[in-house]
Amino acid sequence: MTTTCLADRTAPGDLLRLVADGLAGAGLDVRPPGEADGCRLDIALPGARCTLAVGDCGSAEWEYWP
Repeated sequence: MTTTCLADRTAPGDLLRLVADGLAGAGLDVRPPGEADGCRLDIALPGARCTLAVGDCGSAEWEYWP
């Protein structure tokens, strides 16, 4: 199996920005990371709190607290 890291072809944070734009375009309240090189988005939902971490190589981690 061959894998390719997006970081080899893009600037740091590009994947996170694409994900954030897509989520915001779907009507979600997305807050970008506090630091320019951050990888976590805060997503506001009624009655819940979510955090999405996106790595430049395509990894993702979703945390949800009701």
